[in-house]
Amino acid sequence: MQIKNSGVAKFIAAGRFSGSANVAMHQHECIELVLVVQGECGIATNGERLEGGADTLFMLPPDTRHNQINKGHVITDFVLFKSPDKFFTAQARILSVAGDRWISRWISDILDLHKSSDNIAVQADSLLAALIDRLKHIENNSVSQLKMHPVLISAVRLIESDIAKARTVQHLASSCNISQSHLNALFRHHFGCGPLKYLQNLRMSYARKLLAEPYLSIKEIGLMCGYEEVNYFCRIFKKHNRISPGSLRMRNYKK
Repeated sequence: MQIKNSGVAKFIAAGRFSGSANVAMHQHECIELVLVVQGECGIATNGERLEGGADTLFMLPPDTRHNQINKGHVITDFVLFKSPDKFFTAQARILSVAGDRWISRWISDILDLHKSSDNIAVQADSLLAALIDRLKHIENNSVSQLKMHPVLISAVRLIESDIAKARTVQHLASSCNISQSHLNALFRHHFGCGPLKYLQNLRMSYARKLLAEPYLSIKEIGLMCGYEEVNYFCRIFKKHNRISPGSLRMRNYKK
């Protein structure tokens, strides 16, 4: 199934840098994403110096002169592509993708595709579409979190770090050094629900996406979303979405 992408991103190239030598000033006609896999480095561009460690993503617009100053041994993965999407044309910037399970995986998949075959346009463009949507989601959340209480940010990050893991309000509150009642109040004020309902909403959203994948069984999807019993998962899913997982999957197939 090909993912729709309003930005119509077109893959150009991808690769990996591994070493301690600095990368000289250069530029590309296309957009470049640079993910720090290991170590620390800085990128100087347009009179500005951006710094980042592992799980930092540098987003560089087209025709941006830049270098890479490494602090010891560094591993970075880079992806070059073209896109009219204004999300990438504004300015060079960094984005922390720590705790996100998808960004590094998709960039790695694009690298593997690039190494394996020359005829990868459809697959790479589809992965780029997913990557772009995910980056927008993370950046929008980062902006939204600026308005959040620091304790709420910590609790949300803990929940989102592994949505399949069993959580209790007591454990979340203890991990964030706050009372359960205060944590519940913060969640209800910002999200309109308690922390466990927030977790369930994340799981249901993830489950709906996984149901579009034909190679996963409903039991496997339930496990990936934190439900060990498939019948319980189906009951929760139907109550939340007013349709069973199987019926939703059939509806997706008919589209």
